[in-house]
Amino acid sequence: MSKARKLIAVVILGFVVLTFITVTSQRISPLAWGWFGPVNAPDGVALAGYDSVAYHTFNDAVEGKKEHRTTWKDVE
Repeated sequence: MSKARKLIAVVILGFVVLTFITVTSQRISPLAWGWFGPVNAPDGVALAGYDSVAYHTFNDAVEGKKEHRTTWKDVE
C-alpha cells in the first residue's frame, strides 16, 4: 500500500471517529437531525389507537390503553 493511500485511509478513519465522538457526546438523535417528516394522522391519533407492540408480540391488533399514550408532533 502506498503512502498516499495510507494517509487517505487515516484521514477517513479519523473523520469517522471524530464524527462518532461528536454525535455521541452531544447526545444528538436522528430526531434532532430532522430525518423524520410529519406524522400522517389526520384525526390526531396514530395507529387508530391500537398498540403497536401487540402487532409483534401477539400477532394481533389490540387497542392501546390510555394510560400508556404519548404525544409526538401533536399526534397521540
